Amino acid sequence: MDSHIKNSLECWIPCKLVYELDKVLVRWLYVNHQPFTDPFFDETILKCRKLQENLKQFKSVSEINILAEWAQVIDNVEPTAFIFHISRCGSTLVSQLLGMHEENISLSEVPVFDEILRMPLKHQAVAKTVDDALIAAIKFYAQKRNGKENRLFLKTDSWHLLFYQKLRTLYPKTPFIILYRNPAEVLFSQQRQKGMHAVRGLIEPAIFGFDEDLLNKTHPDDYMSLILEKYSEVIIEIAGKDQNCLLTNYNEGISNIMQKIARFVGIEFNDSDTKIFSERSRYHAKKGSEIFVETYPSQPIASPNLGNLKNLYSQIEKLRLQV
Repeated sequence: MDSHIKNSLECWIPCKLVYELDKVLVRWLYVNHQPFTDPFFDETILKCRKLQENLKQFKSVSEINILAEWAQVIDNVEPTAFIFHISRCGSTLVSQLLGMHEENISLSEVPVFDEILRMPLKHQAVAKTVDDALIAAIKFYAQKRNGKENRLFLKTDSWHLLFYQKLRTLYPKTPFIILYRNPAEVLFSQQRQKGMHAVRGLIEPAIFGFDEDLLNKTHPDDYMSLILEKYSEVIIEIAGKDQNCLLTNYNEGISNIMQKIARFVGIEFNDSDTKIFSERSRYHAKKGSEIFVETYPSQPIASPNLGNLKNLYSQIEKLRLQV
């Protein structure tokens, strides 16, 4: 592929899958030098949609099979670590703090990565393209933009814990980091404001291994407890067999978590970095202008699975403390 094509691909990312009859197309977005630092990646996409290149009448699309070929010429950073989480456990803030260092690219819950992973559930005929498409998409998002980047951190969606084996197969030597939290606190947070995985049906039940009979018997308010139960079981399984996996509990504090991650992946943060992290940590991860105030339930959380969740949580804690 010549340099003209390489230059043409710079500052473009695959942003959405489009299903058309028997084909899957990729819609492209020009991002110029827009930093990927918003709490939600959709916010970054909305900013980029306003760029002149994206306002043209005809949109840039390609077939998904071409992703892998085009990605071969991209000057990108290879993944330093994947960050898995159970939601509401500090992962958004950790991702943002990592992204504040000029040598880091930090990607948080990129929608098209999720679309590619879930593609077989929507279009089984293209299931065999998932691996190549995901690797290629990550390369495009990991393009070097300021010339100083040499590390890439990828925060997954919480349900990507269920895609652990696929990601481990694709990236056998990449460190995996798992953030978790006391399940009662997570349930409390989800009851106040539900994430999409906490709403039955927004994420395909097949991902979690749920059958219709179970779902029909489960009250909508109890659905998140089933999700946390599945997440916890998967974390225990991963921690029991994956030597390149780090468990971190929200209650350790963000400062300690950042230092643990640094040691785990072999990097160092200087006093200036630590000061910047400390100042940013004062503010809400998803509402950056608001001072963060921790809230806890004033009375016990009601959930039929809470007893089992507490037991699973204790098992995860034992695995973390053994290391």
